[in-house]
Amino acid sequence: MKKLSTLKIFVVGLALSACAAPDEWPTVSFGDEISATNEAIVQKPEVDLAPLPSLLAQDTRGSENPSLYINNITADYRELVTKLNDRFQDYSRARKAMITSAGEAFTKDWLTAQMELSNISQNTEDLTRLRARISVLGDPLPEHSRVLLKRLEAQELQNRLFIREEKLELEGLEPN
Repeated sequence: MKKLSTLKIFVVGLALSACAAPDEWPTVSFGDEISATNEAIVQKPEVDLAPLPSLLAQDTRGSENPSLYINNITADYRELVTKLNDRFQDYSRARKAMITSAGEAFTKDWLTAQMELSNISQNTEDLTRLRARISVLGDPLPEHSRVLLKRLEAQELQNRLFIREEKLELEGLEPN
């Protein structure tokens, strides 16, 4: 009996919530949470994925066999991840060296950091090319391909955000 009256109260509360805001579905979130969620939905992301580049014939070779084609892209991605990790490590070393250096040594370390950040940026463009190669397969993509595509997109966005933040940081540290 008690459960039935609790259920009635819940249903009446839900109906009143729906009447109070006819354009929105009732939610258990409150004020600030709703506003923050709505702002996040409409807010432009800090960085965007690059537009897909045009591909050469050699980039699409083998696409008639999607399984083998995706395996090749996966192998290229693994190789690219290794390159990117190396560039990130080189950048990190250059940034750490800047902390303890001064004068001419600082300028050299700053230039090295700039160069390594540029290398990270160039390798990030290769992620965009891999995304373009996957797009050749069209829709719907097999599950493995969709997962790989999402991984590429996430890494590209993460790298672009890192590059943007570090460029600003290095600009603020530019030697005179």
